[in-house]
Amino acid sequence: MKKLYNVLFAIILSVGCAKAEVILAPQWSEICPKSYLNAKHTRFDKDQNYWYERKLQFDESIAQCKTYQGEDLKECYRLVIQSENKKTDRWNTYVDTYNEQARQEQESLRRNSERMQLINGIQDTIKLFR
Repeated sequence: MKKLYNVLFAIILSVGCAKAEVILAPQWSEICPKSYLNAKHTRFDKDQNYWYERKLQFDESIAQCKTYQGEDLKECYRLVIQSENKKTDRWNTYVDTYNEQARQEQESLRRNSERMQLINGIQDTIKLFR
């Protein structure tokens, strides 16, 4: 009889363990652009610094989440991902705005260069008639 109870207990225990949910932590590679996965702090590259700082914050958030279990852990990971996605959206908006400004500056420089060439051409023509 004791053996039967042990077998039943082992079966119940294994069924209970089989239903345990595995909760995987978000990975930095799921969030960060590939070109910045191994970003390091540098004196001259603000983009590298941005992603380096973001990685430090991400690691800190994941470490904080690991103090939770079950549904609280899942919710914490969900909030980290949500926060990181918002940060990435803001970054993309910043980059798009920066790129547009750079494009406009290049266009302005090109127009100014064309104007200067036109003015120089006119001045050269005037010099010919003097």
